[in-house]
Amino acid sequence: MKQRWMDVAPDALEKRERNFEAWISGRNIAFESEEAEMVYKERACLIRDAAFMKIPRRVPVCPAAGHFPIKYSGISWYEAMYDYEKIAHAWEKYHVDFPRTASAAQGRLSRRRFSISWIYAYTNGPVTDLPMIRNTSLLKASI
Repeated sequence: MKQRWMDVAPDALEKRERNFEAWISGRNIAFESEEAEMVYKERACLIRDAAFMKIPRRVPVCPAAGHFPIKYSGISWYEAMYDYEKIAHAWEKYHVDFPRTASAAQGRLSRRRFSISWIYAYTNGPVTDLPMIRNTSLLKASI
């Protein structure tokens, strides 16, 4: 491993603290209420404390939802890909029913990429709902 990755810059801890403080401050965020701002700052502080190896008030939870919101809300894979109101409701239900400290952005919700990437992994999921993709040579080659 290169030596430059082994050495820590002398001001690294100060930079990290400044970055966390900027994040926690919530500058340029239009909060809906004072309560929303307070919850945001509390959650950001939980993550900062964990990053600095301090004992936080509670353990920060940042799950990756995957396809759980689709299954949890009871919609089909076809509805998840083509009915934007239903998928929005599924995500909203997930976020309300399972509060968490933070979450990663879910980037697979565009129709084409969502269907192609998930068909490979879940052949008895969306394949059965999508006759227009079931017969493609791309799908036949992958199975």
